[in-house]
Amino acid sequence: MLRFALVTVFLLLPVAGTWALNLFEQGQGYFVSVGNEDALPDSVISDVIQDQQGFIWVATPTGLFRYDGYEFKRYAKASDGTPIRVIRSLWAGIDGRVWAGSRNDGLFVYDPNTLKIEHYTKATPGKSGLGDNYVRTITGDKHGRIWFGTANGVSFYNPQTQDIKQLDIRTQISGKIIQALLYDESGFLWVGSRKQGLNRLNLQNMQWQRVVYRFDTQDPASIIDVRSLYQTADKRVWLGTANYGVGVLTANGASQQALQWLQLTQLDSPQPFIHNWVSDFTQPDSQRLWLSTTTGGIFEIDLTSLQTNRQFQHDPSINTSLNANNIDTLYRDRQGLIWIGTWGSGLNLYNPINLTIRGIKPSVFKPNFLHYANIGSVTQLSSGEIWVGTRGHGVTRYAQQSGRIQLASGKLHKAHVMSMVQTDKHQVWLATIHQGLLQLDPYTLQETWFTEAHGLVDHHVRVLLAGVDQGLWIGTYAGLSKRLADGRFQQFYYAEQANLTFDKTINALAQTFDGTLWLGTFDGLFYVLPNDNKVYRLHAQQIIKGHLSSSTIGGLTVDRQGKLWIATSQGLDRLLSFEQQQAELQSVNRLVGIHEQSLGANMLLDKQNRIWTEEYVIDPRVWQARHLTRADGIDIGNKWWGAHSKLSDGTLVYGGSKGLLLIDPDNIGLQTLQPTLSFSRFQLSGQPISVSQHISQQLPLELPADNKSMTATFAAFDYSAPSQLQYRYRLLGFEQNWQTVNIYNRQLSYTNLPPGQYQLQIQSTDRDGHWLESGLSLSIKQVPKWHESRVLQVMAVLLVLLVLYLWYLNRLRHFRRVRRRLDRLVALKTAELETISIIGRELNQTLDVEAISNGLYNNMRQLMDCHAFAIGIVQADTQQIYMAFAIEDGQRLSPFYESMHDASRPAAHCVVSRQPLVVDHYHSLLEAVPGQVQPKVGHSMESIIYIPLLDAGNLPIAVLTVQSPRKQAYNEEQVNMCKLLASYTAIALKNALQKQELSAALAEIQEISVHDQLTGTYNRRFVSQHLPTELANLAKAQSHHASLGILLIDIDHFKQINDSYGHEAGDKVLIALSQLLKSHCQAEDWVIRWGGEEFLIISRGKSRSQLLQFASELRHKISEMTVDIACPAHSVTASFGVVAYPFLAKHPNALNWQQTLNLADIALYKAKHSGRNVCYYLQAVDEQPFEHIYEYIRHDLSACLDKKLVRFECA
Repeated sequence: MLRFALVTVFLLLPVAGTWALNLFEQGQGYFVSVGNEDALPDSVISDVIQDQQGFIWVATPTGLFRYDGYEFKRYAKASDGTPIRVIRSLWAGIDGRVWAGSRNDGLFVYDPNTLKIEHYTKATPGKSGLGDNYVRTITGDKHGRIWFGTANGVSFYNPQTQDIKQLDIRTQISGKIIQALLYDESGFLWVGSRKQGLNRLNLQNMQWQRVVYRFDTQDPASIIDVRSLYQTADKRVWLGTANYGVGVLTANGASQQALQWLQLTQLDSPQPFIHNWVSDFTQPDSQRLWLSTTTGGIFEIDLTSLQTNRQFQHDPSINTSLNANNIDTLYRDRQGLIWIGTWGSGLNLYNPINLTIRGIKPSVFKPNFLHYANIGSVTQLSSGEIWVGTRGHGVTRYAQQSGRIQLASGKLHKAHVMSMVQTDKHQVWLATIHQGLLQLDPYTLQETWFTEAHGLVDHHVRVLLAGVDQGLWIGTYAGLSKRLADGRFQQFYYAEQANLTFDKTINALAQTFDGTLWLGTFDGLFYVLPNDNKVYRLHAQQIIKGHLSSSTIGGLTVDRQGKLWIATSQGLDRLLSFEQQQAELQSVNRLVGIHEQSLGANMLLDKQNRIWTEEYVIDPRVWQARHLTRADGIDIGNKWWGAHSKLSDGTLVYGGSKGLLLIDPDNIGLQTLQPTLSFSRFQLSGQPISVSQHISQQLPLELPADNKSMTATFAAFDYSAPSQLQYRYRLLGFEQNWQTVNIYNRQLSYTNLPPGQYQLQIQSTDRDGHWLESGLSLSIKQVPKWHESRVLQVMAVLLVLLVLYLWYLNRLRHFRRVRRRLDRLVALKTAELETISIIGRELNQTLDVEAISNGLYNNMRQLMDCHAFAIGIVQADTQQIYMAFAIEDGQRLSPFYESMHDASRPAAHCVVSRQPLVVDHYHSLLEAVPGQVQPKVGHSMESIIYIPLLDAGNLPIAVLTVQSPRKQAYNEEQVNMCKLLASYTAIALKNALQKQELSAALAEIQEISVHDQLTGTYNRRFVSQHLPTELANLAKAQSHHASLGILLIDIDHFKQINDSYGHEAGDKVLIALSQLLKSHCQAEDWVIRWGGEEFLIISRGKSRSQLLQFASELRHKISEMTVDIACPAHSVTASFGVVAYPFLAKHPNALNWQQTLNLADIALYKAKHSGRNVCYYLQAVDEQPFEHIYEYIRHDLSACLDKKLVRFECA
């Protein structure tokens, strides 16, 4: 029924001719969410503005925020202490000041030259001011006047008198509640109000003029509620209302055209947009106008036709859509980026400059032609239809006339479609994983499937290519096939190994002009010559110039000059020539200056001969590469190899795990912006100052004589990609080299600068990593302190020289007297230090804790009284001290523990305080450590030293104690020697303990890596690590009886268990079976979880004749096992495939291990298709070597059984 329905639908489509589908226009807007609830607490954005320096200012109910691309700075109070809250409107003055109008508290003005915020309020008797403390809208004129729309008419700021005045409310026809202001270049101030419509004021003669009052002149109740005003570049004035939508009129001096009201169109609905509240406007370019609404998101209007081009709305299933449909403000900054303030959902940023890249993601709320996100392939048919193959949900056809239609046949419905090729009008070929190759008629939807049974080398098909000879090249996970014109499948073999089928996984195919087919694999580059069935490897010795950047090849393409481009995991290469099987390669990475880095694999060529991938665009004409990032709208998740296509209109399409990426190379809009730099903060001795005038007017900044430090934070204003920038700075006169910092360390700091002249220079990169010569430059002069003046310095130097000379004469005689004594003392100390240094080197020559402790004890007892000696290791995790080495009266004590929380223990006291404890008699110890109990080491000691051994981070790792029964046994020099030796010991112990920890961790990791995490059995990694050794030992045995048993076990009906009882029940079955297998296998047997519900037992202690009996016993034990997953408990059975390795005992090299394992899989297949719960043992009947016996068994098992080359035993 479904097939009939689909066919019926497609029969309605035109089948003759072709038609164009502009898929690029279906692309969705890429909106970036800026900030979060911590940065902008209540997420209500009332207005956005950019000041003269480049900072973005954001108005919220919480207050006023400034953004530099990295962090939001909140301005909470004005200079008079008034809290700044509920900001509704913003304006950036031409003098650099930022004006902020609030809901209840009047006006706040930030001055970047003083860093102060002035506060203006409602006028009072005898004092000028605002008409009301509610300032809803602000604008400015070319004379520097600032105009304010308040809840009580219009007010303005006069820069000459520097005060705020209110227009005479009696002369205003605009009403009291002003909600929108607009100044045009012809000298008019447009005023929109809640109850008096739209009016304008001639600023030359201060005369008012009514523009529009009612929507319907015949309806007294249809007064328009104006909420926003905007003038486009073509001088038309746009007004947004709260009750009648949007209107447009032409304003030119005193004349005006009739007002035209527009009907907004919802592109995803046949109904007109009836929610008419238009909150703001902005103009992305000369051809388009954006307007925001309070319920419908953003509408894009074509300024020529005045029709709706696009509508942007919030989609909860797409994280790059608008944050919300309730939009309060739109603002286009000087870079051309558009800021969108929502009512309750934060701040969005959109880059309208990017006309090149768009994306399409599936939506569960507003369905588009994508029904599934994970895209594996894309192609366009000759009819113009676009087919999108998914990784798990079949294919979607998209026709411009009928929209989306999903191909939903039984096998195709959940297919992983990796490649699609149309070879003629009625043949589309689809490559699928698991199901094989599909031939599909796009008109009748007739399906023909091909697998190994039809001659295909493998049913896991990865890539397709239509050959120049009308054949179809088929790359699979296990080799290459070609469908010939007569319908047969041609197989291909290794050129170096005759009759051995080529079995590499093929990632990419391309055919050069000479007919040579090139194959990209995980194991290098291969090729097939015309009219040949052999596959040749391109060996390194064949490359006479250059080399492949990597053997992992993900993409191939041929440019218009016939050159083969090779995309690898480490770069991009070009095949310049290939003659007589000798190749010349060229590194594209080296030409574009990007070394040892992938440039993408999915290569497509545009009209300008540029190569586009999912990561870069490369221009061979100038050898430049530009990285494509999220800032450009690249957001489709994992970009799959092979998921790419070029449409007939030139659009480049790429598939990923999140949807489609669309590129219009003919409308390239990937301009690299050159951001301007500014200081976000500048401080002297911790106090913020303003340097904006010093920079703008190139004035030197004088640092006061008492200044101790200069710190600054800086930012470059590329708001589209701030995370891709880098920074560097230097202070000429202090240093010559640049200090390079990343975005997280955009800060410089200099302390105690010597007096002099300096030049502070700061530079940033653009988003592509190119350093920009234009940057910040600030002249700095450090004023000298009074004692640093030149005259005073000279006089001080002369005085010091005189004093020094007199002192020299006096001390010379003294030095001669003590010289001899010092020489003797130095010699003695040198000997002691050399001894300590030798001891330290000896301690650090071993990584054994016992050897370190013993070496230290033997050396120290030669230097001082060590009647009692101990070293305790700090165990921070258990909060204990492990006294691993303790000696008293020459006798070694057993190790013991002391708690670090026991304050009565000197060792714990020393570790916790991280300070040495030195006493010369026992009573002093009692005073230092109250509550002393019977010591565990050092009984009846008087002189006691405890020293903590600290690591580089000042954390205790051990404690050392030396004790003597004599009072005052240790002098100061011996104590210092102990401390010095303790430092050496701490380093040695730290290294030893780290070695212990590393050895333990490596052992644990090794153990985990070779075990299955669910069942605890061995895994494939264990086999790959240990089997080669086992096979080598087996080969050395040189006995026909030496063998390994291979038992491949598969749980019967395991999928039914998962489907009926859930995967948790399936896990219980796997665990129970693994425990049974391990309990009934011998210690030398290996039990391995081979994958899914398959287990592998490698028996190392049984003869060939015992294997079937062993397997039968295991099968019987399994059938008796029950698992508590249902009521009653569920029984489990399993099927066995058994072989012995080597398969031919007298000819052990006839089959390798993998081939033998494949025979076990054949035996298991036999068991599965013989009723399950049975063991099949596959053996060779004749031990005489038979050439190609493995291929014979695999391809014609029945013939091998009939000829008695092999036999099955069943149990």
